[in-house]
Formats: sequence, C-alpha cells, structure tokens
Amino acid sequence: MKEKAYYETINVKNEVKLRKLLETLPPFCKQFFIGIEATSSSRTKIAYAYDIGCFFDYLHATNPVCAKMDITDFPISILNEITPMDIECYGCIGCAACVLCTATAALISLASSLSVASGGNI
Repeated sequence: MKEKAYYETINVKNEVKLRKLLETLPPFCKQFFIGIEATSSSRTKIAYAYDIGCFFDYLHATNPVCAKMDITDFPISILNEITPMDIECYGCIGCAACVLCTATAALISLASSLSVASGGNI
C-alpha cells in the first residue's frame, strides 16, 4: 500500500485537532467551519477555532450572562449581544495584535456566514 504524502498526514492530524477544538465551542460554530472547508488550510481552521475559543473563554470569564452557562451552551443569539467594547476589551488582555485581528476576522466571518445561512435572523 502506498504511503500517504506528508501534507496528507498533516491534514489528517490537523482534522483531529480541529474536531477536538470544535467540541469546546458552541454548536453553531461548526456551520462556520463547514463554510470555510474548501477555501482554508487545515492550519488556518485550527487557528480560527483556537482564536474563537479564546474569545468565548474571555466572554465566559468577564460577561455575567455568559458566565452562567457553559461555552458549549452559548446560543447563536449571543453573537447579537457582542459589542465593540467587548472586542476592544478583549484586545486589552495582553494578546498580540495579530491574535485580536484574527479572532475579530473569524468572529465577523462567523456572524456573517451564520446570518446569511439563517436568512438574517440570528
């Protein structure tokens, strides 16, 4: 049997990592990752999942409403409650600017794709 190419082996390992990260996120995030499947590398998807997870961890730790529920129980409507101040304050917790930009881009993309999928009713 022919051995897999290096990149194929890496992609399989990254898929396993992504699935583990998705288990820690709200269910609605899976739809976003399905949407970027064909246009994003496996490493990019892992980075997005990690950054979105960090942001949800931040909300869970700092937002009284979010603190009352598990991150995996966050409803999609929570995206409507995120304010510019939430994002600005998240940037003040000592993360590098690139992490903030990546997380912000991922969240905007997530909200946009979910809004389109739900007909604008999230």
